[in-house]
Parts: sequence; C-alpha cells; structure tokens
Amino acid sequence: MRLTKVMTEIMAVVDGATTEQPVWGLTVLEKTGRGPSSIYPALERLEEIGWIEGRWETSESANRPRRRYYWPTPQGQRGLRQRKTRPFALWHRSVRTADL
Repeated sequence: MRLTKVMTEIMAVVDGATTEQPVWGLTVLEKTGRGPSSIYPALERLEEIGWIEGRWETSESANRPRRRYYWPTPQGQRGLRQRKTRPFALWHRSVRTADL
C-alpha cells in the first residue's frame, strides 16, 4: 500500500475524530483545501485498508444529502503516530513492506 500525500492530509484531519464525534466528508474537504475528486477516492481507499471507518448518518434531512461520517481505526492511529515520529522515507518503506 502506498500512502499518498492526500491520504496523509486526510488522516491528519480524521485523527481527532471518534465514533461519538466523527468528521464528515465536507469537513475533510474544507480542512485540506482539496476537491472532492481527490478526497472521496482517498477516503474510500483508507477505509479499504482499514485506517478509517465510516458510516452513513441515520437521519435524513430534506435540505441536504446524507453525510458519511469518518473516524480513525486503531490501525490508522498507529500508522499516523509512526508517520509523525519516523522520517518519511523509512516510514513509507515500512508501510509498503507490511502490506506485501
């Protein structure tokens, strides 16, 4: 697995979220300054690799589409901590090796 710059930025936004206080896609867009064409595929990829979890809101609003909420998994939190404490080249190599 290759963790891209966009994915790293998303993890920084989602890092403080919990299942009780998740963030949703629009929040990620606003805080990263990136567009939906880069954010939403990266969110899906982070879910696929188990770094974040997501769920759709249960109540529907007539004024807006349903939100999808996100928060980091324990695996994602560990990976983000490693990313913050290790030089990028070493961290990137270890993440790619771990997924082989």
